[in-house]
Amino acid sequence: MKTYDFKHYSVIFADTLIEGWAPGTAVTVSPEGPGFTDQVGTDGNVVRERSNDRRVTVTFALMQTSESNDFLSDLYLADRELLNGRGPASLRIVDRFGSTVFEAAKAWIQKDPEATLDATATEREWEIRVAEMRPFHGSVRDD
Repeated sequence: MKTYDFKHYSVIFADTLIEGWAPGTAVTVSPEGPGFTDQVGTDGNVVRERSNDRRVTVTFALMQTSESNDFLSDLYLADRELLNGRGPASLRIVDRFGSTVFEAAKAWIQKDPEATLDATATEREWEIRVAEMRPFHGSVRDD
């Protein structure tokens, strides 16, 4: 039998473990486009075209109270305020008890998250832009 548990995932951005996840979907990995497209000629011949666009947007959903918000805010502000920016950082999302791995050498915070202030704690969604993602959608080990 296999058991999935999000606690078995590590999300490491700029050499820092991200923690304090919001309830529900914690991490979303969204490719910019398809890996392949195709066209059909007038005579019906089909050609397949490989896309070299490996950009991805990764979204982190954190609780408003997460200390990772402090780290991400500092990182974003440094990137915005330094003359040449702080520059991209590495991103690694790995299932420690399975084989799923998402890796990128160049990732950066795309924009400040929206902030909602409410009677109860809300979440912050951080958009991380990736220049080139190497994804491996794996399985989970048997118990």
